[in-house]
Amino acid sequence: MDPRFAQAHKEARWSLLLSLGWIALWITTAYFGGQQIGVFGFPRWFEWSCLFAPALFIFLCWMMVRYLFTDLPLED
Repeated sequence: MDPRFAQAHKEARWSLLLSLGWIALWITTAYFGGQQIGVFGFPRWFEWSCLFAPALFIFLCWMMVRYLFTDLPLED
């Protein structure tokens, strides 16, 4: 088996896990975040699901691309 396929499968698995993690965290924070006022004056559920969670996952995407993804040649 070509090692490029193994690397592509690894990257696809990590991307899928990160996407599922994003969905799970967003649902959890959006529906169970609470109605109290948060740090920026918004309801806590909004701050967690629309401000803090995206910032966390942008950072996690950057880390994943930086440390897990590799450049592969596209020629045979």
